[in-house]
Amino acid sequence: EVLETHSQKAGQEAAREEGGPALAIRSPRTVRGVMPAVAGDVGANMRPRLLEINGYRINVEEPGYLLVSSHMDRPGIIGKVGTILGQHQINIAYMQVGRDRPGGHAVMVLGVDSGIPEPVLAMLREIPDLWDIRVVEW
Repeated sequence: EVLETHSQKAGQEAAREEGGPALAIRSPRTVRGVMPAVAGDVGANMRPRLLEINGYRINVEEPGYLLVSSHMDRPGIIGKVGTILGQHQINIAYMQVGRDRPGGHAVMVLGVDSGIPEPVLAMLREIPDLWDIRVVEW
C-alpha cells in the first residue's frame, strides 16, 4: 500500500538541475522505526532514475535486478555481501551506497546480473548489522 506520492510537473527541469527528485513514494509501514520511501525522476535519456531510499542519496539508472539493504556503516559488511554473492556465482554489475554519517546507518544498492535465490538471501540475512534485505526488479 502506498501512503503518499509527490510529483513535480511544472518545474520538473529545475528539480533535475538541482538534483532533487521529481517523484516520491512513501509507505505506511515502518521498518526499524523508518517509514520506507523512495524518490526518483526520469533522466535525460527518458529512463527512470532511483535517486533516494529512506532519505539516503543514491543514483541508479541501470535496469535489472537490485539487491537493496540497510546496514551499519562498518568495515567488512560490503565485503561479506560480495563474498557470499561471488560464492554463488552472482555477479555484481554496480554498487551505490548512501549513508547518514561515517559509522552510522547506510543503504546499499547492488545491481546484479540475475535474481538471488532464497537460500542465498537467508545467508545474507545472517550477516550482523545488515537488515531489510530485498531483491527488486528495476
